[in-house]
Amino acid sequence: LTKEYIFRTIDEEMVNDLPELDFILKKIKLFLEKHKFSKDITGQGQRYYAKFTFDKNNYCIINWDIERAKIICENKKISIVTLNVDELVERIAKDAINPRFLKKGLYNNEPIIIAHLPILSSFTIIIDGNHRVMGRYKNDIKDIKAYLLESKYHYFAMGNDTSRAIFISLMIIDNIKKYLTNKITKSYLISSIKKIDSFYNISVKKEMLKM
Repeated sequence: LTKEYIFRTIDEEMVNDLPELDFILKKIKLFLEKHKFSKDITGQGQRYYAKFTFDKNNYCIINWDIERAKIICENKKISIVTLNVDELVERIAKDAINPRFLKKGLYNNEPIIIAHLPILSSFTIIIDGNHRVMGRYKNDIKDIKAYLLESKYHYFAMGNDTSRAIFISLMIIDNIKKYLTNKITKSYLISSIKKIDSFYNISVKKEMLKM
């Protein structure tokens, strides 16, 4: 996380200046370092790991607890939508598919779960149901049922504080870019940076127990 990296990845004209950028980046780095190797005590269910590559020197890995995601879908009464399989199959990571499970996935009619990630280039991630999507694609079935989890929901399904810290940091970086290109106000940017401080006041374990 450097100023050079941020400036290099901005495709539009920069309008605003941000003298506090060095301070903000230092705050983010300390935040990430503190949670670099966090362990999760709220569940040890099936996990889905997604790697996001920005360039040859920058990538991150976020993971989700599938059982928690299912609990959230049920508790928050997330609506089931119908999505196009041909469009979804492009979102599947090559290493996410085991050919032995495709037949089982084809006959599994449980809705898949998708995490909405507007701050990343991938935008949406299939965190549960990759074999269901691929099984239908290979059998020319065009539609599939799905739960679409917004960030405010699937954040609580992330597998540990490391994943949540990465997600918050990426959100701040994205807002820095938006502020520099005049898409958001400075007050909005500051409010997103404050999420680092409020991070310690949010008990994921407590929220999941409520559900």
